[in-house]
Amino acid sequence: IFAAAGFSLASLARKPDQPINLDLLRHFIGDRQVHSGRILLQVPPVADNSRVVPVLVSVESPMTEQDYVRLVLLLVPGNVDAEAATYHFTPDCGRARVDFRCRLRRTTPVIALAEMSDGSVYMADKTVTVPGSEPVVVG
Repeated sequence: IFAAAGFSLASLARKPDQPINLDLLRHFIGDRQVHSGRILLQVPPVADNSRVVPVLVSVESPMTEQDYVRLVLLLVPGNVDAEAATYHFTPDCGRARVDFRCRLRRTTPVIALAEMSDGSVYMADKTVTVPGSEPVVVG
């Protein structure tokens, strides 16, 4: 499913004693192919304060009735609740951009998924290092 983006569901797995529930991701993706591009994900490479990590997500879209971003889903596999945020958009929003703060428990990828009005899915991910923490096992 994630082959187009060079990603696999297995890469979201945490340590065996801390399994992640992938039902949300599987439900969101279904059997659709995931594309790269269109998403700008900005997070710091190192979290100076893991309680308030800035996250900016912007999705390229004309935001017209024919072509717009329906929703953006943010996942943080290193947190107990991997679903950090879900944002819904309409063409009336004018742009698909969110800027928020997120708490990170450990070094982890931050994953942004965008569903477009035509049903296509795009993904971007970046890893944020939390000093003094064990990283999420990837791959």
